[in-house]
Amino acid sequence: MQTDLSDEMLEYAKGVFSTFADRPWRKNQREAVRWILEQDRKVSVLSAPTGSGKSLCGASVLAMYGGGTYLCSSKALQNQIAIDYPEFKVLMGRNNYTCSKNEGLTAAECTHSKISPCRHKHDCPYELQKKLVLSSRFKVLNYTYFLFEANFVGQFSNLEYLVCDEGDTLEGQLSAFISLNIPLQTIKNYKVGYPSRKTSTAKDGVESWKDWGAKFKNKVNGSIGKLMAEAGEWDSISSEWQVSKMKQLNRARNLLSKLNMFTDYVDENWLMEVGKFDKRIRFYPDWIVPELAEKYFWQHSEKFLLMSATFQPVPVLSKLLGLPPGDVIFKEVPSIFPEKNRRVVASPVANLTFKTFDSEVHKLIDKIEEILMHHINDKGLILSVSFKLNKFIMDNVNTGRLITHDSKNRAHILQEFKNAVSPLVLVSPSYERGISLDDDLGRFCILVKCPYLSLGDKQVSKRLYGSKLGGIWFKSEAAQTIVQGAGRIVRSESDWGVTYILDRQIMDLITKHPSYFPRHFIDAIEFG
Repeated sequence: MQTDLSDEMLEYAKGVFSTFADRPWRKNQREAVRWILEQDRKVSVLSAPTGSGKSLCGASVLAMYGGGTYLCSSKALQNQIAIDYPEFKVLMGRNNYTCSKNEGLTAAECTHSKISPCRHKHDCPYELQKKLVLSSRFKVLNYTYFLFEANFVGQFSNLEYLVCDEGDTLEGQLSAFISLNIPLQTIKNYKVGYPSRKTSTAKDGVESWKDWGAKFKNKVNGSIGKLMAEAGEWDSISSEWQVSKMKQLNRARNLLSKLNMFTDYVDENWLMEVGKFDKRIRFYPDWIVPELAEKYFWQHSEKFLLMSATFQPVPVLSKLLGLPPGDVIFKEVPSIFPEKNRRVVASPVANLTFKTFDSEVHKLIDKIEEILMHHINDKGLILSVSFKLNKFIMDNVNTGRLITHDSKNRAHILQEFKNAVSPLVLVSPSYERGISLDDDLGRFCILVKCPYLSLGDKQVSKRLYGSKLGGIWFKSEAAQTIVQGAGRIVRSESDWGVTYILDRQIMDLITKHPSYFPRHFIDAIEFG
């Protein structure tokens, strides 16, 4: 923006938000905002640990630009922004708003169309909120909604500045949007079968996929045409039938949009998977190419700010997001939490490689029990990485304090853990992100295994063995997960907790590749 940003100008930006007008800046916060505003690159990346006040940094940047849009990865975080910053207006997907016409339904089940207009559209809660947010100076959306609206509806695009909170999740958000992900039942209903080739690199592989996609599109277009022909008679049928037909029409339209994207961009770098458990077929690129990234994300704003506690190295991040490295500039902010409050204790008692796992895994048990005894009155978190290791810990650790979850009861078990008066210990294969165990909810965290991604995953394997950059991505991805996991338990300056590292593979990663970790994490490591 400019290189002579005075403290008074930055104070004005903060003062735009009533909640923070009279609060002082946190350490490093004002300097971070100044750094962001001085950059002339398309994408600024701010790596800042928990407690740094990232949201105020992003909000202040938007204030200096006269307003703008703030993206979050979840509805819960949208609501939190709205609580902290009343000036931001929140918009979510249609299914979060009630239908004015039909009680008990949502705006996602709207039957309005040009052929069969709804007389309640003018007082629809979703439409009213959308108008409010579009006219608001400060907007907060989630990634899923933004991608759909900006690309298919044409609103919330042509922005001057876009702030992306939890920017480390952006690649996953883009990949999910670009990928073609279809229930097997839908394929059965449309009677299109599967492509004649299982891989894009097979002879005529891409052509067979495109032919399959074209055949699928013809079937979906036929279904849309039939539903539209029936729309003129909707007024004469029941509301329930109208809702059912509109759901079918919306699903068909969305599927057609995805199929169009697929047939336009699929090439030999795409992969296909048929899920054994989720019963879906999925097509997706091994890396998001610049053309796709530009079309569906980067074209929608002139400048971007990505914020998170962890990021991949810039060359890898650029590759993941389809950006030239020269478009990206990176800054890391130190932690404001005292080191003594966020200790990381390295006690690598086992070497859990693929080959040595079975002979080494039993060495974890004595150490885990020793740590649990040391924290006899404390709640804590054990991150097991896999369901296999999770079960081993639950079966062999001799204590009645452990509690765990499966893929279906995560939220319920987490709440049970939080509500418990006794010092329970949550054992989880998947809670490295997304939870906050403040204060007495979590005084220790045990990292039992290095969270390397599974080589059985087609995308992981292709990236890892496809280039040198893939190897850096593979290791730095694990480093991010380690730091994110350790960050679940110390959430404020007055909070405290200890993270224990038990796998030698984690220490090898830290020792050989310290640059993949934030400096504040490396500085907190001690041996014990």
